[in-house]
Amino acid sequence: MKTILVPIDFSTHSDNALNFACHMASDLKAKLYILTIQSLPASDDANMAIELINTIEVAAKETLNKKVVELKKAFKYLEISSHFVFGIPSLTIKEYLASNSFDLVIMGTRGIDGIRKLLFGSLAQSISQHAPCPVLIIHDSNHYESIKRMAVAIDLETKFGEMHAMLEKIHCFAALFRAKLNLFNIHTQNDKPADDIQFKLKSGEPIKVEVVHSDSVYKGIEQYCNTNTFELLILTKHNHTFVEQFFNRNVFGEILQNKSIPIMVFQFS
Repeated sequence: MKTILVPIDFSTHSDNALNFACHMASDLKAKLYILTIQSLPASDDANMAIELINTIEVAAKETLNKKVVELKKAFKYLEISSHFVFGIPSLTIKEYLASNSFDLVIMGTRGIDGIRKLLFGSLAQSISQHAPCPVLIIHDSNHYESIKRMAVAIDLETKFGEMHAMLEKIHCFAALFRAKLNLFNIHTQNDKPADDIQFKLKSGEPIKVEVVHSDSVYKGIEQYCNTNTFELLILTKHNHTFVEQFFNRNVFGEILQNKSIPIMVFQFS
């Protein structure tokens, strides 16, 4: 993992995600890319609009440069690159990801407005659904600490080959931190009875999948979060699976709002 993208808006919420990203990038010896996006101002007067755009750009770049200088003092060996652009945040981030190669995106759950929104429909949720790389979503109260345990919610209905390839990716990511992986699947009352199962990685290492019995995906994940200790929750995102339902029903937002757990989304290819 060599490149990390962090979209910011200079709010305290994005500053927290940026600080988290700096610590993680330092541990991974990765390069950090900071992206600042400003919406274009609305004005009927073309001359006034141009002047306003220039004023906003100068102020934003000055603030961004100061931020980078501060970070380089705090993280002396961290390579940092910054970029400012006008645009619609969701579209601009997606375009930036499509035209550049990043290994990870780290972003906060809220923006400069400070409104506590459920993640469903928000910028972070939108990016996590469409990004070509994993997206790490940071809660306001999250502070970087050594990642020793990662919990991974998986869907047993996914094709074996796809799931095996995904587990290899997640295992490689966990190895960067020498973290232990705890895999679990939510077994609802509508399913057939299921027992814990095991996957084998290419290395031959077995990975056990704990089956959590619950009457809903949301309750099952909440139950697992409440009864286990870990520093990172990983979700595997795949269309038309139980995690897709997790997004569509806004459960993702509820978990993020009620649990102070960083959440990483791995998208199936």
